[in-house]
Amino acid sequence: MTLVSQVKAGDELAFNQLYENFNENVYYWAYYYFTDREQAFDVIQDVFTIVWEKIDTIKDERAFYSWLRSITLNVCHRLQRAKKLDIMELYEQSIEQFACVTYTKEKLDYEFFMDTLQMLILSLQDSLRTTAFLHYIQEYEPIEISKLLHVPLGTIHSRLYRIRLDLSYQLHKHGYSMNRNDA
Repeated sequence: MTLVSQVKAGDELAFNQLYENFNENVYYWAYYYFTDREQAFDVIQDVFTIVWEKIDTIKDERAFYSWLRSITLNVCHRLQRAKKLDIMELYEQSIEQFACVTYTKEKLDYEFFMDTLQMLILSLQDSLRTTAFLHYIQEYEPIEISKLLHVPLGTIHSRLYRIRLDLSYQLHKHGYSMNRNDA
């Protein structure tokens, strides 16, 4: 009998073992979503409460890891909306990576460019901002984003295209060259 089966049967000791086996994964996902330790610990509690309440809904026990990851992302989305978190925190540490991969920085005042890029990403509508975060910051593939957000894959590709167009247009309006790096 698997650990998930034991938890489905109501075994609290098995649940404690499941928690011990996976709480670090949940913490890691939540921490990289919020970049805040306390918020990540809150997510762990919420996620495992949901796991205990909903474990009987999982059909294929081999899919537990993916199911747990989806629950974690959904809890993060809910907390973000509920507390109206400052989205800037999501990008501060990784925004530089996005800029370096996407655009050249020749003849730019780098600090001003970074401030401009942060402002433009934050000005994207919620669905685009979330998609940009998952793809460019968390490095999720479009198919993974589609599954996590329960949105068709074509919609995710359209959003990524719109993000590139919007940022290119806005940066061009601010006087920046849009030459793509070959890297």
